[in-house]
Amino acid sequence: MTGAHANGQEQSKATISVGVKADTLLPTEVTRIVGVNPTRAFRRGELSGNHTVPAPWGVWALEITSDDIAAAAVEILSILEPRVELLREAAFACDGELTVGIFWQPEGGQGGYSLSSDVVQRLSKLGTRIDFYFC
Repeated sequence: MTGAHANGQEQSKATISVGVKADTLLPTEVTRIVGVNPTRAFRRGELSGNHTVPAPWGVWALEITSDDIAAAAVEILSILEPRVELLREAAFACDGELTVGIFWQPEGGQGGYSLSSDVVQRLSKLGTRIDFYFC
């Protein structure tokens, strides 16, 4: 849920992403193994999103966006925690890397967020690393 406040200022926006990245990744194969449709997926060499340059690798990713980072984290965990072994299998099958991304765009351009240590530990078990992005 994102939107503007009554004063015209944008609310904070958080996106949690779990994805597999690999040169030989076939998004349909990752979807078949994991049993979840991605929110973003493309093969190496395809144009992705707003890019005009072909992708240097394939990507399969599930992204949850919210105005509350903890809510987005809990939602993605509820979908992918039961499938963590399948995610690892899919990443191994294409010699890929499995990562978690946290994208944070704070209201007013500054500010932080909090996640419980339990949620951070659970997120860390979904990938080989957690990447943090501040917009």
